[in-house]
Amino acid sequence: SPNPGVSSISAASVRNGRRSRPRSSARYRDCEARIRAAADIFFFDKHLGAHYYRAPMTVPHILPQRIRAENAVRRRQRIEGRLGLEQLERLRELAAGETGQLEARLDASAGADGSWHVRGALEGRLELVCERCAETYDWSFDIDVDWRLVESEAEEQRLLAECEPVLIEDDWLPVRQLIEDEVLLAVPVMPVCERNTCR
Repeated sequence: SPNPGVSSISAASVRNGRRSRPRSSARYRDCEARIRAAADIFFFDKHLGAHYYRAPMTVPHILPQRIRAENAVRRRQRIEGRLGLEQLERLRELAAGETGQLEARLDASAGADGSWHVRGALEGRLELVCERCAETYDWSFDIDVDWRLVESEAEEQRLLAECEPVLIEDDWLPVRQLIEDEVLLAVPVMPVCERNTCR
């Protein structure tokens, strides 16, 4: 049976009962609604159970807030780095501890048809509170990213059925915001730890 402590998510679907990611510019509003709903679920002391964690990727750089999309695609830029929980304000609202880190390795490229893409993976771990035993536990995630960059809402709407379009404005790709969106929407709605009594 699926491991409730680990999330592994493709761009096209969501496993282990997770919600699908929003495929439009409404993704930010969806994440905000998720955080507000979580306020009724999560009750915890953020200072309990703190411990050090380094994700398997171990990339050394801090991820930028945003990058120029056209330049990244033209240069086939690799976007990699890490973010601590202190840099992810919305995720801090869901986490049960002050520690936590995610690491990303993404590649920008152009398709044969001239389309712009960002593909790669996110890995990391957060502390959550188990809904059954009320104890904190480590929740690991491994998320595949496959974004199609678009420059108009019309193009975004046209592509909704076939890929995950990401609307960019003034050539800026908000890397941190998009990455945080991905993790927010992968967090279990009802977290359950791996203890035998809880599974």
